Amino acid sequence: MSDSIIVRVQLNNFDVAHRTKDTQVYVQIPEVARASWLLPAEAYDNLRDAEWGDVLDAAIKSYEERWVVTDTASANAREAVRAWLKVDENRDALNEAWFQDRARRDPVSRSLLRDVEQLRAQLAASEQHSERRRIAWRMARTRALATGGAADRYAAQARYAQEALQHMLFTVIAGQMALHAARLEANELRTRVAELERPAMERHRSDVRESYRQLATQAREDGDFEGEAVVQQQLAEREAVWAREDQLAKEFANDPLAVQPYVPGPSVDASVDRLTRLLAPTQALREDEPAALRAEDTADILTLADAQHADATYDPAFQTINLELTATPEQWAGWQKALAVDLARTTNRGSCVTSHATWRGSHVVIRCWFSESGSGSEAGDA
Repeated sequence: MSDSIIVRVQLNNFDVAHRTKDTQVYVQIPEVARASWLLPAEAYDNLRDAEWGDVLDAAIKSYEERWVVTDTASANAREAVRAWLKVDENRDALNEAWFQDRARRDPVSRSLLRDVEQLRAQLAASEQHSERRRIAWRMARTRALATGGAADRYAAQARYAQEALQHMLFTVIAGQMALHAARLEANELRTRVAELERPAMERHRSDVRESYRQLATQAREDGDFEGEAVVQQQLAEREAVWAREDQLAKEFANDPLAVQPYVPGPSVDASVDRLTRLLAPTQALREDEPAALRAEDTADILTLADAQHADATYDPAFQTINLELTATPEQWAGWQKALAVDLARTTNRGSCVTSHATWRGSHVVIRCWFSESGSGSEAGDA
C-alpha cells in the first residue's frame, strides 16, 4: 500500500453486462483500508472537482440512502474509512492530501507553489540580513558610546546603510509605477480589441437570435408548443448572459486595475447547443451524456411490453422519444404499467390514446391506436 492518501473519481463502464456508465469513488488510506463506491453517472460532474472529504461524505451517504448490499470485505473497508473520517485530525490530513494532489496535477498550481517557496526563501534571507544589520548597528552604537573616536566610523556605516535602504525603496517605488503603467496600457489594448471585435460579435449574436427564432417558428408550425417554449427560454437565457457580459465589460473598462471577469454560459450549453442537436444530432452527443439521449438506444423501449405493432424514434431537436403503438386494450394496459405513464396527461380520442411518460431520463410521447379487437373506451378504463 502506498504511503500517501489517494482519492480518485472516475466515470466509466464498470459492469460488462450493461452499457450504462457509473461514477466510481476510490480511496486509499495507508494503514487503514482501500475502498470504492459505485454511484450514478450524474454524480460525476459534482464530485470530480470537489474536495476529497466532500467526495467521501457523498459516497457514504449515497450507499446509506440506497441500502447497497456488498460483500463483507468491501463493507468492512468502507466502515473503516467512515470511522477514520470521524477524527478531525484525519480529515485535516485528507484535505492537505487533496491540496497537494491538485497542486501536483495542475501546472498553474505547481508554478504558483514554486513561486511561493522562492518568495518565502527570499523573505527569510531578507529577514536574516536585516537582523544581522540591526545587531551590527546596536553593537556599533554601544562601541560609539564607549569610544568617541570610533563614533564617526560607525556613523558613516549607518549613513551608508540608510542610503542603501533609500535606494532600495526608490527601486521598489519605480517598479510599482512601471507595473501600474503596464496595467493601464494593457487595459487600453483590451478596450481597443473589444471595440474592434464588437461588430463581429453583434453579427454573431444576431445570427444566433435568428436561428433560435426560426427553430421556435418551426416548432410552433409543427404544433409543438412545449418545444417552442423551451427554445424561447434558451434564447432568454442567452440574452441574459450577453447582457451580463456587456455590463461586466463596462465595469472593467472603468476600473483599469480590475481583473477581467469570467461570465459562464447558460445552462443549456453545458452539453451542446440546441441548434447543433438539430443540425447534427449524432456529432453533438458527448461521451458522458446519458445513454437514453442516443437514438440507437430507443430500440430498448420496444421490449417493455407486447403490442401488435410498435415503433420508436428519437427526436434529437427536442430530446424526446416518439412511441407509436397498435395494440389491444389489454396490451395498452401493460404499456401503461411498464412506462408508468402520466394519467393526468393521458387523452382518450376514441380509437386512439395519447399520453406522456419518462424513460431513462428522456421524455416519451406515446400514441396508441387500438386494433379491431378492442375500443378506445376500454383502454381509457385500463
